[in-house]
Amino acid sequence: MVHRYIAERQAGFLGLVAGTRIARRLGAATDYSALNVGPRIIVFRETEDILVVRILHKAMDAEQPLQP
Repeated sequence: MVHRYIAERQAGFLGLVAGTRIARRLGAATDYSALNVGPRIIVFRETEDILVVRILHKAMDAEQPLQP
């Protein structure tokens, strides 16, 4: 079970970096994006790298305001 959890997240991250997975923007006035990976949502910001801010369950609100 743990191996599948890690493998799903890893595949999501690798797809994001490779450009084969498409993320959605979290509102027009934010620098954050979200990527659905299995039952999780990866919230991140693209800078020179990809900065993962949150990993949430899909039932949670990914658009809840992010605190700096």
